[in-house]
Amino acid sequence: MYVVQQYIPSVTLSADSVEVGDPLLVYVSAQTGDSLFSRNSVLAFQLTGSGDEHALLHSLSDSSPESSNDTAIVVESMPLDEGVWNVSGILLVDSTHIPLREPLSQLVVRVMDVDTTQSMQDIHKPYDGEFNLLHYWPEGLAVLGALALVVGAIVFARKRAQEPQNEISTPPVDPAAKVLERLNSVKERDLARTASSKTFFSEVSFALREYIEAVFDIPALEQTTDELKHAVQYHPAFTETVFQQLAELGMLADAVKFAKHETTAEQNIKQLQAAYSIAIALQEYVQRQNSQEDKHA
Repeated sequence: MYVVQQYIPSVTLSADSVEVGDPLLVYVSAQTGDSLFSRNSVLAFQLTGSGDEHALLHSLSDSSPESSNDTAIVVESMPLDEGVWNVSGILLVDSTHIPLREPLSQLVVRVMDVDTTQSMQDIHKPYDGEFNLLHYWPEGLAVLGALALVVGAIVFARKRAQEPQNEISTPPVDPAAKVLERLNSVKERDLARTASSKTFFSEVSFALREYIEAVFDIPALEQTTDELKHAVQYHPAFTETVFQQLAELGMLADAVKFAKHETTAEQNIKQLQAAYSIAIALQEYVQRQNSQEDKHA
């Protein structure tokens, strides 16, 4: 009796795909355990499937138990038909076949129709005539012209970047002239008599607040009337008269805006005259300050 403890077959192929009918190299290796062979025994393999059977060559012959752990590589060259092929082991003892049923490996063979004629064709036919550069002179001129345009554009852009730009500088607007211009516009359009109280006080108040913010660096356009009064109360430019006029104008503007109060034309004319007085008084203070700075300079 012959005792079989272990053998592990492993199958690899020489290529993933071959032409139909061409032989495929099948590499079979076996890792064997103890007590697989006796004297004069041989381990072989057979390839079965699709109703056919092929015996593979073997190389473990006359193996003894002491050398039973060696790995053998067995190679066979043969054409394989489409289908599933099983690789199983056979123990040959004195010319007697003893099938080793487990374990086994499988090979799956598929036949695929692949048209390779297109990949073998030339994309362009070979040029049979002599190569002549003059034949391509129109294309050459077009390329040279395009290159010249690109180079010219780059050179022009660099020259423009290096040239000093003659920017038209807008002279700064004089706040004093601007506030008088706005007040004159209110007077010329006779808004004190023809416009609503809200429109009249909105334009007059905006003209004064814009001037105060530009000259004295006070955020008058964003402040409430009380905040503006608090900001200018101790400023030397806002004398008691200027402060009272500004406070009265702001109080009426708030009453018109928030309480829907309607003022008379006479009240509007009085507040427009007060706005002129406030603007002129503040401008005179700024002029005095500038004159003193010029003297110290």
